[in-house]
Amino acid sequence: MTEKSYPTVFPEDIPEPKFRCPMYNYQDNPKQWSCDGKIHINCYEGRIDIRVYQRDSNFTHEMKIFPETHPNGISLCKMILSEQVEM
Repeated sequence: MTEKSYPTVFPEDIPEPKFRCPMYNYQDNPKQWSCDGKIHINCYEGRIDIRVYQRDSNFTHEMKIFPETHPNGISLCKMILSEQVEM
């Protein structure tokens, strides 16, 4: 039998992957936020989900609006914003 030889590969020879997981910044109840793009809105079970597809890039931003009940019985709307950013 002949023995097969395999080349040695060093970490610096391995190319970087083409796909990377997106990174997000999260904000609770932002006072002000703006973006220019296409909007997709879903309403279900007392929640509102808004997704913004940013123009001139492949970034996606999400806003989730839902009721939050406090211990004193007052219900207020809470918003969580997830903004996609560059790595």
